[in-house]
Amino acid sequence: MSFSKLIKQELDNAILTKDSMMLSQIVQAEFENPKQPYQDAIDAFNYVEQHFPEALSPFRDGISPINQDQTQWSEDYYYDQKVELSYNFNRARFEHVVAVAQYLEQQGHKHFRKKVEINPSIETVKAPLGNNDEKAPDDSTKQTPRLNPLFLVGGVVVVVGLIFWLTR
Repeated sequence: MSFSKLIKQELDNAILTKDSMMLSQIVQAEFENPKQPYQDAIDAFNYVEQHFPEALSPFRDGISPINQDQTQWSEDYYYDQKVELSYNFNRARFEHVVAVAQYLEQQGHKHFRKKVEINPSIETVKAPLGNNDEKAPDDSTKQTPRLNPLFLVGGVVVVVGLIFWLTR
């Protein structure tokens, strides 16, 4: 079990209240874990399957049927499958969502790049001392810290929601 104690607690609470929709959402949220997205989601799904198998529904195609043709897999298809998983929470659909995500990552889709830790240290380039005839270091050697666009979008959503809530 690789997911955090907090996720386990959330899963246990949803199991206790028999909230199948919440279980599906918790499992799907684990796809966004930056360190090991697929393994945490798989472990969370297995935990639900082991501790509350009644939360899983029988497979049905629904609005967005499973398509095994990888040439048809896109980010839109992935998100459609995740929505379908919310309403048709079962092993076949879950495994398909994992497979599509891994395929899109291998293909280099921008939202499916391998998650890597960013080194918090930033190199600084010092100007040479002494001889003014020396060439200044190239700006391309400097590292600029970058924010993850998902954090920016998430922050905007939280701020907008907070403003909306406060103005009610």
